[in-house]
Amino acid sequence: MKKSLAISVFVASIAFSHTLASCIEMPSFLPDYYTTVFRMDGQTLTLARRSSKDGVEQYLYSTKDNTLFLTIENIKTDRPKGKAIFENITRFMSNEMDVNGGEFIKITQNEIHAKIHNNGIIRTVFVYAFPSAVQIWTFSGVRSESINVDDKFQIIRSLANRQRYVEALAEGNVSMGLWGPEIHDYARNLIKDGKKEEALSVLEKILATSPYNFSAHLDLIENTADTKAVANNARIIIRNAEDSKLTETAMKYLGEKPITIDSIPILDKGETGLQVILIPLEPCDFSLLDNIAKKYQKITDIPVKIRRLKESLKLGAPERMPYQRLIQETIIKMKGENVKFTNWKKENYIEELKNAAGQKDALTRYYVKELIQKVDKEQGQYYVDTYLNWFLTKLEQYRSNDYKTMYVGITAINIYSGDNNYIFSLHMNNNETQASILSYFMMQAKNLSEEHESRNRLIERIAKELVPASLKSLKLPRSTDPTCPYSYSNGVSRLDEKTLQLSDSVKSAIDNIKLQPRGAAVKQQTP
Repeated sequence: MKKSLAISVFVASIAFSHTLASCIEMPSFLPDYYTTVFRMDGQTLTLARRSSKDGVEQYLYSTKDNTLFLTIENIKTDRPKGKAIFENITRFMSNEMDVNGGEFIKITQNEIHAKIHNNGIIRTVFVYAFPSAVQIWTFSGVRSESINVDDKFQIIRSLANRQRYVEALAEGNVSMGLWGPEIHDYARNLIKDGKKEEALSVLEKILATSPYNFSAHLDLIENTADTKAVANNARIIIRNAEDSKLTETAMKYLGEKPITIDSIPILDKGETGLQVILIPLEPCDFSLLDNIAKKYQKITDIPVKIRRLKESLKLGAPERMPYQRLIQETIIKMKGENVKFTNWKKENYIEELKNAAGQKDALTRYYVKELIQKVDKEQGQYYVDTYLNWFLTKLEQYRSNDYKTMYVGITAINIYSGDNNYIFSLHMNNNETQASILSYFMMQAKNLSEEHESRNRLIERIAKELVPASLKSLKLPRSTDPTCPYSYSNGVSRLDEKTLQLSDSVKSAIDNIKLQPRGAAVKQQTP
């Protein structure tokens, strides 16, 4: 009886949906599943006018009492032109806001949510890009504010993602890859709505064209009953993802336990010989260390031991807030004059940003607002000299007089020294005690706005930087060969240009050191 009732309700809901679609004169470019958008505050919007000119279709809808209006414009285009059209719409809206007032609520690569003032009435505008078109949805009228039109943005977005999926699937792999994030959101909505089978089908198609979408791999793991698929996708995440939270979650599905600091042996006293002692300083992804050591040893033919200190690194408050250098540059550019930032705190920067942006265009104001939101969410930068001094002091009780034994601390925190924007590592010699601290924060995809993560790429970057972080203790002159890992790099692009092959001069210098007896002092090598 219950099953029969459920089927009846389901059939009735389908019938209602088709009846509603037939009552509403839908735009020719919208599928029937958009019908729910055309009911506002208990009323069904009716078509008042439509037009088509120069590839732009426009439909105007209104309520019976003409207190609420919806205009939908569809601009047919292809991807390159669509991107230019989207940017032009953004600039046009910004200019209109500068004249009449208004603000951008959200701007992404493919969507805009904005409010524009017009003769005392606020227009709420949504823009959505598709593989074959750009759509502009504009809600206006005296009642548009009282019924919370803003909620419609996410509702229409979920429908738009479904449409994007259908269009991208028809266009092929390239389009599926380009619209991967939006299609992934569509799959997550299906999961939320209890449509797991449909969601799994979408996830499988996403992963066929976006195999680096490790969050999609995890979504598939969490919703499939296929144990082989669970194991396969878990291994893919563990082998390829940079995000330790993702890899640790995947390990649980394989019955594996994440590596902890306690599983790493404590540093022995009196280590000697040509070797690197790699010491994790939390926060640090311990699962990276073994592969970093192997990669480094392959580059240098120098063995690596992974050890930990008995004492934990205690982090204080970051000396710099997130994006501090960028914010300083932004303030100076907007004010058009030099500004002294001595003793400024986070509140000073935010207040000055807001004041300076208040005189600028709407688009600038939005991006400044977005920057301030990032400052509130993300971690700041740490002055590494303070922590390196602590590290050197702790090492004094462990190390021998053999300075061929090199000590490097590795951490995930964002570090700087002096006036640098950021650094990968810093080496210090303090009372004949030498060591380095290396940070991989600015090597990770998420902190570089790179398209996708790559665990192997991250490991290679760290291993390359471990070369100067360690070999500086041997007083070797830096290589002048830009492909050598021991050459200087001023950013991640230079780091990526380096190979895994040492230059002949550096190899020769290391070979000479290998011939020295244990405990011998390291002399400055000549190139």
